[in-house]
Amino acid sequence: MEDKSDDMKRLFEPKSVLVVGASREETKIGYKVIRNMVYAGYNGLVFPVNPKGGEVLGYPIYTSIDEIEVGDEGIDMGIIIVPAKFVYQAIESCARKKVKHNLIISSGFSEIGNNKEETRIVRFARENGMRVLGPNMFGIYSRNAPINCTFGVKDVNPGEVAIITQSGAIGLSMMGRTVVENIGLSAIAAVGNKADLDEADLLQYLMYDDNTRVVLMYIEGIKNGDRFVEALEGTTKVKPVIIIKSGRSKRGAMAAASHTGSLAGEDNVFDDIMRQCGVLRADTINEALSWCKFISHNPLPRGENSVIVTNGGGVGVLCTDACEKYNIQLYDDAQTLREVFTPVTPELGSVKNPIDITGQAMSGAYSEALDAALSCDGIDTVFALYCEKEGFSEQEFSKMIKDNYDKFQKTDKVISFSIFGGEVVDHCLKGLGKMKIPVYGDVYDAVSPVGAVYSYYRYLKNCGGVKVDIDLNFDSIDKIVADVKKQDRFFLLAHEAQKIMNIAGIKIPETRIASSLKDAVQSAEEIGYPVVMKVVSKDIIHKSDAGGIALDLINESEVADAYEAIMKNCRAKVPNALIEGVEVAEMVQEGTEFIVGAKIDKSFGPIVMVGLGGIYVEVMKDVAFRAFPLKQKDVVSMIQQIRSYPLLLGVRGEERKDIEALVDSIIKLGSIIYRCHGISDIEVNPVLVYEQGMGVKALDVRILLSRD
Repeated sequence: MEDKSDDMKRLFEPKSVLVVGASREETKIGYKVIRNMVYAGYNGLVFPVNPKGGEVLGYPIYTSIDEIEVGDEGIDMGIIIVPAKFVYQAIESCARKKVKHNLIISSGFSEIGNNKEETRIVRFARENGMRVLGPNMFGIYSRNAPINCTFGVKDVNPGEVAIITQSGAIGLSMMGRTVVENIGLSAIAAVGNKADLDEADLLQYLMYDDNTRVVLMYIEGIKNGDRFVEALEGTTKVKPVIIIKSGRSKRGAMAAASHTGSLAGEDNVFDDIMRQCGVLRADTINEALSWCKFISHNPLPRGENSVIVTNGGGVGVLCTDACEKYNIQLYDDAQTLREVFTPVTPELGSVKNPIDITGQAMSGAYSEALDAALSCDGIDTVFALYCEKEGFSEQEFSKMIKDNYDKFQKTDKVISFSIFGGEVVDHCLKGLGKMKIPVYGDVYDAVSPVGAVYSYYRYLKNCGGVKVDIDLNFDSIDKIVADVKKQDRFFLLAHEAQKIMNIAGIKIPETRIASSLKDAVQSAEEIGYPVVMKVVSKDIIHKSDAGGIALDLINESEVADAYEAIMKNCRAKVPNALIEGVEVAEMVQEGTEFIVGAKIDKSFGPIVMVGLGGIYVEVMKDVAFRAFPLKQKDVVSMIQQIRSYPLLLGVRGEERKDIEALVDSIIKLGSIIYRCHGISDIEVNPVLVYEQGMGVKALDVRILLSRD
């Protein structure tokens, strides 16, 4: 991705700041913003503006923006904190002073339905070379300036975690929580309504920022999803991105849309595309902050082999379960484990993974076991677990944990601790937490961030490759679409859709369109029995519901009877339908039924889909999605993701299916939806997948056209 970080540098590293709506009253946002800038040690130029004038925290307050004298370089940042009805006037004044970026903290715009005024402000700003962040946001903190022009907590810990948030309330709360959790921030920015600048723009700076090691994002809805995907793919190649997205449930999605003025989109589509981009998706804020803290202070693993060291069998089993849940591979080389851990394990212990050094183990025994793990080249990650026993010494165990953590920090190995017990253990946890040591009171909490790190580790190993789309005769497809739209129709009839499949090189059953009984019989003879017959009518979309389908017709008599029945049924069920004839097609041999498709998603633009097909697709909902264009390996991973994937590998003595032909078909459909802008949806259900080398065949193709 092109380095556009300089475009955002004046936003995160401003040398001059204009505050429209500054205040001398300590309870006002206009005061808190300037207070936080002073507290953060900002040493750039500050221009507070308020018609009442006066002074705030040593800065003279200008009664008008026009009083401020600036050079040709203008002002880097304008912060607007006035009622919504005065914002446009403030933006006009900022243009006269050549303000580069405007942070509109004021609310009262698209989040309450006032889209017109929001659009008017952004249009004027862009016409005058300005960008807008917000409205309805709380400001920015940046370690690099340093600057804190938010109205949140003033004592932010500088560090290596950047936060982008769509919710102001959650963002301000996360600022406060990072202080409690001793998490250091490199930046935090609210995007609010995303009227102009959005997450993709901010990532263009953060992906190249050396002080940012991990990015955390809270999202409610996506606008310009294709730009967002590009920015995420660029960022995750160099640093982890963690996302919390609200709106998983249908009701939650509705709430998110009403709150932000943007659509949350279908969560399964979002989830799959985040997987494609290498994003780590957290379920809760606490989980996300835990991952951020761990990632910002620990190395990426060098390999997949993990070992559990414990003083109790039960907690070791719990950790094993957690490792399976978070997809962490436990080291199973029995001979190596015996050689490494037998010298440091009591006779009654176990040198199978988990390594049980028994309940009699105290701090010294733990150090010996962890030293053994550290010295073994075959071990990459260690989980050190302790359940409180009689004789537990907070001082001894705190020192043991810190000393061993320091040893691991000097290597490229990962370690995570879990200690469980009473009040003394809790006190120990708090003390170690302040030292940013990864120690947790629950085994699952200790394993979860390591699982996130391994997910990112695997993504980096496999993220190479070139995006593909296939060069087809798109002009011919566009002509078919244009001819259909001339009829004021926004879906293709079966024979029209089949023409597009032929252009794409996706096999379909041999087909004829018959306009009479005689034509139907002749078509069946030419194709060869058995055949299938379907009504052809722009007024009948669901053919089976209208009695417009007949299957497995094996001779002339059955074809004649079926023709008469289809005509009779359709005229009875849909009396006003214009029936153009009957489609006669070969009755294809059985194959494994899948569904493939492509569509223009309201959030992400062109996407592709694959899943278990046939009549149960809506019931099983075993489908996966990816954004297009994409890499061939992304298509393969999409297919492998669905629960039905083993059917393609061959089950109960069946041969492996032609997965390569299925991949090729998905890429072709994606290329059509990406290149032919008149098409909004393509669905092939079922597509029959045959044995390897035998290809696929598209049985039923449904193509819808866009109305704009």
